[in-house]
Amino acid sequence: MILDLINNELKRLRRETNYALEAAFVVKKQFDGDAINWADLHCICAETYLTDAGIVGYRVHVEEAAPNSNKLAMWVSEHLQSKGFGDEVEVVTEW
Repeated sequence: MILDLINNELKRLRRETNYALEAAFVVKKQFDGDAINWADLHCICAETYLTDAGIVGYRVHVEEAAPNSNKLAMWVSEHLQSKGFGDEVEVVTEW
């Protein structure tokens, strides 16, 4: 039962990440300098983690953006925070 709740929340996280990426496309000039393949940009995975220090957070993996796409990662992170995912949202961009 608890795993179902977590899984549903991760599905919502992935969906919200893709919504953020769609919104970013509309204002893509803001991301000049970030190498992004807009034609196939999407979230491939959403995760939650718990560290041995007791820190709980979320991580999303966005494919088709260079690993150093900091502007895009910040945009997505801020969107996810506004949707209630808290301050511990890590956005990993990768090819």
